[in-house]
Amino acid sequence: MSLNRLRLRHFRLYRQAEVPFSPGVNAVLGANAQGKTSLLEAVCFLILGRGLTAPAEMIQYEESWAEVQGEVTAAGRSLHLRAVVSRQGKRQQFLNGVAGSAAEIFRLFPVVSFWPSDVVLVHGEPLWRRRFLDAFLARLAPGYLADLRAYRRALLQRNVCLRRDRSEGIEVWEEELARYGSRLIRERLRILERLRTRAEKNYSALAGGSEELTIRYSPVGPDPQACDLEQELLELLRRGRPADRQAGYTRVGPHRDQLELLVQAREARSWSSRGQQKEVAVALRLAQAQVTEEILGRKPLLLLDDIFAEFDARRREWLGEVLESWPQVVVTATETLLLPRRWSGVTAVEVKGGEIRPLPPAGL
Repeated sequence: MSLNRLRLRHFRLYRQAEVPFSPGVNAVLGANAQGKTSLLEAVCFLILGRGLTAPAEMIQYEESWAEVQGEVTAAGRSLHLRAVVSRQGKRQQFLNGVAGSAAEIFRLFPVVSFWPSDVVLVHGEPLWRRRFLDAFLARLAPGYLADLRAYRRALLQRNVCLRRDRSEGIEVWEEELARYGSRLIRERLRILERLRTRAEKNYSALAGGSEELTIRYSPVGPDPQACDLEQELLELLRRGRPADRQAGYTRVGPHRDQLELLVQAREARSWSSRGQQKEVAVALRLAQAQVTEEILGRKPLLLLDDIFAEFDARRREWLGEVLESWPQVVVTATETLLLPRRWSGVTAVEVKGGEIRPLPPAGL
C-alpha cells in the first residue's frame, strides 16, 4: 500500500503542484510557513475528506475551489483518488471517477497523522480526548458514527426538555440516551484496551524506560462493567432529572466521561512538561496506527508533521527505527539535522514558497 503521486490545484499556497512519493520514508524539508504542513494536509483531505481547518481556508486566495488528486496502490490495485472543495464549503470525494465516501476510501487506504497541535490531547480539556476516541472509532467500528449521531440528537432533545421544564417526551429521549450511550461506552472500552497497552509501551520506549504512562477510562455515570449498562444508565438519568433541570443540562453519560492520562501516576494534563506531553501524544498516535493495522489488516500511511522537533538524539533515533519498519511515511522537518542519522538516504523534497524541489538522497 502506497501513495505514489499527489497533484494539487489552488490548495492553500499551492497554485499547482505535483509530488512523487516513494515507499518507505519520505522527508519534506523547508523553513516554517513554506507549505510543508499544507502538503500533509492535502493528503488528509484526499483520504479523509477534511483538513485542519474550515473548508474555505483550504482554498487559495481569490479562487473558488481547490482540488487534490492522488495515485495510490491499495489492496493490490491501482486507484485514482480525487477530492474537491468549494468556497461555499461543499466537499466531494471520488474513487476511480465515481463519488465515494471518506469511510470507504479510508478502509481501502488508511492514514494516521501527527500534528504539533496534538499535544492538546494531553493538556486540553476532556472534550479533546473524547473527540480522539470518537473520531478513531467512527472510522473503524461499523455503526459507531450512526450511534454517536443518534446519541447527540437525543442529548440535545433531553436538554431542551430540561431547560423548558417539560416532562412530556423526556422519557423517550432518556431511553434513547441509554440505548445509544451504552453502545458508545462499550465500543470505547473495547478500542481503548487495544490502544492502552500499545500507547503505554510506546511511551515507555520513547522515554527510555525511565517513565510510565497509565491510561484509564473514567466514567461520569454507571460502572462500564455493569451487567446491564443500558438499564443502569437509564436509571441514573431518571433519578438525576431534578438536579439536571436545575443545572440545565444532562450531567451523566458518555458525553461527560473522561480519558485519563497519567505520567508517573500524576495527571499529565497538570503535571507533565511540554516534552512529556508531546511524548504522550506521539505514543497515542503510534498506538492508533498499530490498532488500525490490526483491524484493517494493512499498515496505514503515516503523516508526521514536525515530529522530531523538541526531541533529543536518542528519541529521534528510536522513532527513526520504528518508522523505518513502516511501509510508507511522510515526515516534515525544518532542517536535516532534526532527522535521525540512520536516515541518510531517504527520499526527500524541499518546499519553498509553495514550490517543490526534489533533493538527491545524498543531500541529507
